[in-house]
Amino acid sequence: MQKRSFVLRHGGRAIGAAALLMAGLGVGGAWPAVAADDDSCTPTEGFTDCRIFSFTGAAEDFQVPAGVARLDFRAWGEGGDGGPFANGGAGAYVAGSLTVTPGEHLAVKVGGFSYGDSYGDALGGKGGGRWGEKGGASSAVRAADGSALVVAGGGGGGGGGVRGVGRAGGAGAPDGQDAVETNLGGKGAKGGRGGAAGGPGGAAGADHPQGGAGGAGGDSAGGGGAGYAGGGGGAGTDSDGDSGSGGGGSSYADPVRTTGVRMLGSDTTVPPAKNDPFWAPSPFDDPVLSGVAEGGPNGPGGDGRVVLQWTAAEQPAPVPAELTRESGDGQTIAPNGVSAPFAVVARDKEGEPLADQKVTFALEDPEGLGVTFDGDATEVTTDTQGRARSPRVTAGDTEGDFGVRATSGNVSTTFTAHVGETAHSIEITGGDGQQARPGASFAEPLSVAVSAAGARAAGTVVEFRVRSDADGAPVFKGKERTVSVTTDADGEASAPELVAGEGTGTYTVTATAADATARFTLKVTAADEASPSPSPSPSGTGQAAPGASDGDDGGAGDLALTGAGGIGTLAAAAVALAAAGWAVLRVAPRLRTRFRSHD
Repeated sequence: MQKRSFVLRHGGRAIGAAALLMAGLGVGGAWPAVAADDDSCTPTEGFTDCRIFSFTGAAEDFQVPAGVARLDFRAWGEGGDGGPFANGGAGAYVAGSLTVTPGEHLAVKVGGFSYGDSYGDALGGKGGGRWGEKGGASSAVRAADGSALVVAGGGGGGGGGVRGVGRAGGAGAPDGQDAVETNLGGKGAKGGRGGAAGGPGGAAGADHPQGGAGGAGGDSAGGGGAGYAGGGGGAGTDSDGDSGSGGGGSSYADPVRTTGVRMLGSDTTVPPAKNDPFWAPSPFDDPVLSGVAEGGPNGPGGDGRVVLQWTAAEQPAPVPAELTRESGDGQTIAPNGVSAPFAVVARDKEGEPLADQKVTFALEDPEGLGVTFDGDATEVTTDTQGRARSPRVTAGDTEGDFGVRATSGNVSTTFTAHVGETAHSIEITGGDGQQARPGASFAEPLSVAVSAAGARAAGTVVEFRVRSDADGAPVFKGKERTVSVTTDADGEASAPELVAGEGTGTYTVTATAADATARFTLKVTAADEASPSPSPSPSGTGQAAPGASDGDDGGAGDLALTGAGGIGTLAAAAVALAAAGWAVLRVAPRLRTRFRSHD
């Protein structure tokens, strides 16, 4: 990014700079700095991520992401500065693919100039005297040990020229170009060897082992561009008042770690690879300012730039390294009772819980006890704490041992359990076997008595649970499917009011107290089925319907209308029906009127 202060230069540059001066005076007379480039990065097709490195005046660290083995790279060196008599040379462009190691650290250095200070992988040579301009710095990507992986050379700086006409050498592709002033211009670097000076007063560019800096220019001569090796500086002013421009620096790509390398240079001020999607123009449309790697036509050269792109590796899905039994192991279930859930926690190899893992539960019943899961959902997904709970297990009449195996991926664990007498017992005392219509409450509360060691157990928590997840299943008052009630002094507990849902059919409600379970069987009937009836009392006798004779089942039996009593009943019913019909006739006209009024 070009963040510079500008000074009035010679000749034609004063016109462009004057416009900046006027703008600067409007904000207190300070020279305006170039606005920051937008370094947001959109990768090209085939890549998922990228990062743009613009000139900052410091080296930047890049750590190769996990799972990434190759990087696409594009690098531009800094363009050389230009004067009124000779343009600066353009910086080089180097692109290709770099082999990397995930987690490897790379150092990225971008050539540029800001507030009188230059920075880059190597610096361009200084211009000499009144008309000499500096050469461009190189941009590079280096390994952690400092070895060069990619170097994009900088363009040479403009000098006084021959009779006012000249141009510095562009940076290398891979060798740097010579300045056009044949007898006075600096020579471009060749590979790892620095370019020669253009003549007296100029300095040769540094060879690669010496750092690759550009050579300084003589009096009114341009400096050489930096690179893998530096370009030579131009010769100083001769007896005719002519002086030379600097040669361009060379470029480089590691032959072992890079493939598909493309190197481009330019024999004008126009930067190479200007059509690359990551090339950026000057922030302002002004002749003093330059785009990335552009040779200064009559002002500073454009800063360098480095872009890295990669395809993010798909991280393997985490898999459990172990399943830890959390609860339910070793429990005893009463015959015909229901177990507590068997819960596991899935963990990775570091012992951290893993969410969203599928755990399958399976019964192991070698003794043929006839145990079954209470429900079909034997594959469960772990929650955010890595936990998964099995369905409850329903026992049969036979006592013995069984197991529950939990499996996730390649790991498993097995719970042991026993069907037998439990420390507690639970007895249904009311509410079993009753019916209700959809939306109606069951007439009798679900009630139990809990005992322990042969005595009623006061203060024991009883959990009543509707064993269905269907939307239309019954719910307790408050729309709860599970409620807890504590037994009273007599060891008895009753569930809150139970309301039938819209779904018809038979439903199971369990009552669990400590290690004992009892099951209620309830039915929700359609409106045209038999009327709801309460369950038999604990003694096995139910209440007869009003008017029913002994032995009547309390249901809706045949209506026997015989004799005078029967005739009277029929007559009364007829009168009631007639009255209802008259009421409908009286209300109907008003209903029609009201409906029409809303048309």
